[in-house]
Amino acid sequence: MSDTFNPLELQRVEVYWNLHKNLWSIRSTATGRLIPIRPHRQNLHLMFVKWVVQPAGRARVLREGRKNVHAFARGYLVPDCGTFNHFMVDAEEYADADPLMYNPYKMDTFQTVGTGKTVRESEKAYLDMRAGRPRVSAVRSTPNPSPFAQEA
Repeated sequence: MSDTFNPLELQRVEVYWNLHKNLWSIRSTATGRLIPIRPHRQNLHLMFVKWVVQPAGRARVLREGRKNVHAFARGYLVPDCGTFNHFMVDAEEYADADPLMYNPYKMDTFQTVGTGKTVRESEKAYLDMRAGRPRVSAVRSTPNPSPFAQEA
């Protein structure tokens, strides 16, 4: 496997909110390490997303009262040109996306804001910041596994 990065290839990644940097952190599923180019971002776009909560990690949060990386979005990172405006985003689709939330003290899955519907997958995800806080939006989210996402 080569250490070179080709921005035209979609990379399979896991993305989580980094509490220390107040940015999204992106790690490769192939290496388990942060990606080599721009591993921390304010905005990013994923495709074919699985919303993962690891039960053992959540149990540790509940037991110790300290957060750890146990919940993330796993999917394919869509290359950008450095700003959120350069994504190939359909504005209407983005406006209709389901806002998601996850709180390890209150729930064991990612859920839609407002309705509380469990979300396990989505065709696309937009992860950005609003007023310095993480914001997650899922497009065409589904509660059940579907054929477009790969198992890890």
